[in-house]
Amino acid sequence: MRVGLHLQTKVKVRTVIGSIKPEDGSISHTVQRLAKYRFLKKQSDILLNADDLDSLWLCLRENCLVDEITGSVKVNYEDFCQIASLCTEQIGPKCRRFFSPSNFMKFEKDESGRIAILSFYLYVMRTVSLTQARIDMSELDEDSDGFLQPYEMEAYIRGLIPNLAQLCDMPAEFVQMYCHIATHKFFFFCDPSRRGKACIKKILLSNCLQELMELHQESEVEAADTEQTENWFSLASTQRICDMFIDLDKDANGTLSEEELQGYADGTLTEIFIQRGNR
Repeated sequence: MRVGLHLQTKVKVRTVIGSIKPEDGSISHTVQRLAKYRFLKKQSDILLNADDLDSLWLCLRENCLVDEITGSVKVNYEDFCQIASLCTEQIGPKCRRFFSPSNFMKFEKDESGRIAILSFYLYVMRTVSLTQARIDMSELDEDSDGFLQPYEMEAYIRGLIPNLAQLCDMPAEFVQMYCHIATHKFFFFCDPSRRGKACIKKILLSNCLQELMELHQESEVEAADTEQTENWFSLASTQRICDMFIDLDKDANGTLSEEELQGYADGTLTEIFIQRGNR
C-alpha cells in the first residue's frame, strides 16, 4: 500500500518564506527565517508524538475483534468510528484525520468488512514518520529551495542516529564517517544528474529512506546476523564498506584511482565501467 505524504496544508514552505532570496543578515532574511521556523514548528506540533502513538495502539487493542479462524485482530467501520471518538478524547483532535472514511477504505477488508488494526497502525506510524522527516529536512534546507546539499543531508542523518535503535550505540568516532557514507548512498539514487543537491521529495519517497528507517525496529543485539547484512545502512554494513574502501585506497588520499578501483571484488569490474565511474 502506498502512503500519501502531506503536511496537513497546501501551503508550501517556499510560499511562506517568499520566492526571492534576500541577502544574508538583512531584515528580510531574518523575517523569512523566523516565518519558516514558526511554520515548521506549527506543523510539528500537530503531529502525533511517541506517547500519542502508544495511546492510539492501546485504544485499538482494547476495542478490536479477534478473528476466531485466523487469530488476527480487526475492527469494522462502526468500531473504527468509536475508536476515533475515544482517541480524540484521549489524544486530541490531531489524530482525527487518520480516522476518515477514505482512510478506512484504503485497507484490505475481510468478508465481514473488517480491517486489520496492525495495518492501520503501521500506516499512521509511517505517515507521521515521513511528515516529521519532511519537516526536519525543510529546517535544514538553508536556502529553502526544496533541495538538500550533501552537508545538509549529513546533518539530517546525524540527528537521526540517536533515535535509531540499531545505531544509537554507534562509536562516536565513527559517526562522521557513517553520515558521509550514508549521504553518498542517498545522492547516488536521488541526484542522478550529479547536481550536488537532492530533491527533498525524492528523498522522502526513496527506498533509501525507507531502508534507513527500518533501523528503528530492533536493536543490533536482537537482530539476526542475516537481517543486519540485508540492511545497507546497518552499522555492520557501513563499517564493512569503510574497511573495503581503506583497503583499496593504497595511497590513502581519500579517493580511488582507476588502478585502485580495479582491485574491487577481485577485479570483476570492467574497464569501461571503471572509466565511466571516474568521470
